[in-house]
Amino acid sequence: MNELQNETKDIKESNVLKRLKNMFSKLSTAKKVQAIIASVFTLILMIALPVYAWFALGGKLEAFTKIEEPNNLDIRAGHYDAVQYFSLNDIDIESIQSGTPHRVVFSVSAGDYKIPYQIQLAHTTNIPFIYKIYRAKEHTSVQGGQYVTYISEPLKVQGESTYTFYYTLENQIPLTSKNSDQNSRSNYGRQIALGSGSYYNDTYDYDDDPEIYAVPIYEQSGRITYDSTSDHDYYILEISFDETAAEKEGFSEWNTADNKKETDMIYLTASRWSGN
Repeated sequence: MNELQNETKDIKESNVLKRLKNMFSKLSTAKKVQAIIASVFTLILMIALPVYAWFALGGKLEAFTKIEEPNNLDIRAGHYDAVQYFSLNDIDIESIQSGTPHRVVFSVSAGDYKIPYQIQLAHTTNIPFIYKIYRAKEHTSVQGGQYVTYISEPLKVQGESTYTFYYTLENQIPLTSKNSDQNSRSNYGRQIALGSGSYYNDTYDYDDDPEIYAVPIYEQSGRITYDSTSDHDYYILEISFDETAAEKEGFSEWNTADNKKETDMIYLTASRWSGN
């Protein structure tokens, strides 16, 4: 029975196609062109309808689903000015050696969702410096206690009446060294980094042969939560001299430093807290 129905269906479809073919052959050239164009438009419409339905569905989903912006972290200078205003060019080594630490302000934005994060400080060890990071509070006038003065160059250029800010030192942020050579003080008179391991391999290629003081030490904070009393988190990087750096035979010129004779690289980064 089914086979008979299928045969009957095929015959009907064949007859319909023959009729359409005969009708098409009797049309004038202009009519044939119009029929072809109409068929193409019909085909395009058949293809486009499912695509349009997909986009319409996507629009409805967006209307009912909150699209969360990607979490971001941003390090800048004081007063959340552009990072190019975070400068360490004016470090006076002799002043630091005499007991006056160099302090500079920087700021961190924890994104719109104020995610927890951690700070990483990486530095080479040509000069026996000690690095510390403190939380800071921004003020428009001098406050009690230790503070750092910061002049906002963008605000100054814009002619703002207030462009000098004062940052008080708050609690120190503990930093944990990830790749210190534990024997370096007895061997070289100061703390240096390991010349092997994952941090070394992430910094140098296997065929590199860097000088020992050119291998950076990586120090990381723990979990940091944003300051709910401020739009941005402010910090002070303090650089002081390692007075315990001993004079070692063969390394004496490395353990003393004069202005403009030695250079160190310092990197500050912030990343989302991962629980490590």
